[in-house]
Amino acid sequence: MVGENQLATIVGVTDDFFNVSLQNKIIPCLLFYGTNWVSMASIRMENPNGAGTNSFIEKSWQALFPDQIYKAMTLDYYMEQKAFYVLENIMYQGFKIFVLLSILIGCMGLYGLVSFLALQRQKEIGIRKVLGASVGSIVYKFSMEFTWLILISFVIAAPLAYFAMSSWLQTFANRISLNAGYFLLALLVSFLVAGCTIGYQAVKAAVANPVKSLRTE
Repeated sequence: MVGENQLATIVGVTDDFFNVSLQNKIIPCLLFYGTNWVSMASIRMENPNGAGTNSFIEKSWQALFPDQIYKAMTLDYYMEQKAFYVLENIMYQGFKIFVLLSILIGCMGLYGLVSFLALQRQKEIGIRKVLGASVGSIVYKFSMEFTWLILISFVIAAPLAYFAMSSWLQTFANRISLNAGYFLLALLVSFLVAGCTIGYQAVKAAVANPVKSLRTE
């Protein structure tokens, strides 16, 4: 039954698909062909940008429905016009900006802290080198202090991030599940960024001439 007064024959059943945003569950959808009116047709193409593809579709449309204005749009453009994910796109753009600013400010602060501690412990590093400590051992000892700071900050931030992400995902009827892999990846990236920030100053302090360091003291 199509509408209230039209009968139709079911010729096939498709797999479930989303015809609204992922914030909603899959709802029933009826697809039918009406000979007296056509408002929209969906075409799946392997190469939508192929030469002559759009012109061929337009000519075919005008031949079949000369009274209907032809207007083509991609699925991405259609979803954008329907504003399915406007809020998510705004959040994503803002998230990228704040993440970049946070990483930049964090690296600057960490670099300043490493430089300050290296200057304060200049005599200690010089004595260690005189007593036979290798550059690698000095860099390792110097870096381990900041490793604990990163681990403590991760322990504090991870539960808050999990709660915030879980609350946001609850707004979607279809969503992924958070697992430890995402947080382990974030921890690995944090160590990588911190290592790049700390490494230069740590190596610089470790390879400095101990005679100059002790003489200045």
